[in-house]
Amino acid sequence: FVDVSTIVGQVRAAAAVSTPTKTTTMPLVVVRICAFSINYADCCVRWGLYESANRFVGYPIVPGFDVAGIVERVIHVDESSQSSSPTTVLQPGDKVYGCTFFGAYSTRCVIPANQLRKMPEGLSYEKAAAVVRM
Repeated sequence: FVDVSTIVGQVRAAAAVSTPTKTTTMPLVVVRICAFSINYADCCVRWGLYESANRFVGYPIVPGFDVAGIVERVIHVDESSQSSSPTTVLQPGDKVYGCTFFGAYSTRCVIPANQLRKMPEGLSYEKAAAVVRM
């Protein structure tokens, strides 16, 4: 997919972004981002002051933590993780909100299922994204 990459606060270009594969047993959820909020941590990323952004991701980086959107796909990495816990009952089409570690300023993001919750009825995407805080 295509993300807008930023370098210390300036939008430089639209570029295909690939991320290293990490080992996890938690189901992963592909979320089509409908809204994201901007918080102080996002500002620190854009200013180049967020140390973990520098250490674990590097620049260019796609900022953004708080998201709301629609589940497009649930990826069960480990078949034993398909239990009926609240974090694994997400289905394509579900409206969700939650937090990701970078990448919310994109059109889609892969987020561990335990970092997402179903949106309450009547809550807009914009308000749902604003509810979550790092």
